[in-house]
Amino acid sequence: MRLPSFSPTVFFPTRRLARNAALVVIITLAAALLAACGEQTTSALEPAAPSTTQELSQVEVEELLRTMLQPEGPDAITDYLVGLPPAATVTAEQVRNRHQPWVMDTIQTRDYGTVQLKVYLLGASGEELLASVRVSSPGVRFHGLTVGMPANATRAALGGAQPLHTEVGSEAHLLTADGAPPAQVTLEFAGGELSAYTVHAYLD
Repeated sequence: MRLPSFSPTVFFPTRRLARNAALVVIITLAAALLAACGEQTTSALEPAAPSTTQELSQVEVEELLRTMLQPEGPDAITDYLVGLPPAATVTAEQVRNRHQPWVMDTIQTRDYGTVQLKVYLLGASGEELLASVRVSSPGVRFHGLTVGMPANATRAALGGAQPLHTEVGSEAHLLTADGAPPAQVTLEFAGGELSAYTVHAYLD
């Protein structure tokens, strides 16, 4: 005759309670260790976002303006844009190509804090064209202009010619340089001083 088998916990219930308590402790400790490891791994894999100051220090604005107005070769502007650090923010707007209305292009605004770039992306080819550079930093000089100079001195630096058109707080001037296509410069004034200027490239 086969005798029934019994689990030791039937005769020793206290062992079962102790074993269950030990398992609970072990599981709790393991969960705590896994959580701690997960936090350390996440923080190590997430690099800190670069600050705007660090990004601006890598943007040579005066060189950028020279490259935009007088590029040395057909790929000079594209190569320069590729070498720039990531912008603090980037916004995009869809527009129709003026020569091929069925093609949609993109205008990107890349914001570096005191410098904003407008980049025209051709939908047909993906080529990037630098459309304009807006400067509101007093440390950048261009064609005798620097943010913070008096309004009269600003106009004198551009030859003293009458503006192409004016708006409240701003006016547009035509800038001509030897060997370069004409470019438009928009001046912004505040308190009788130049608060920002935008250099627009000639895009056909």
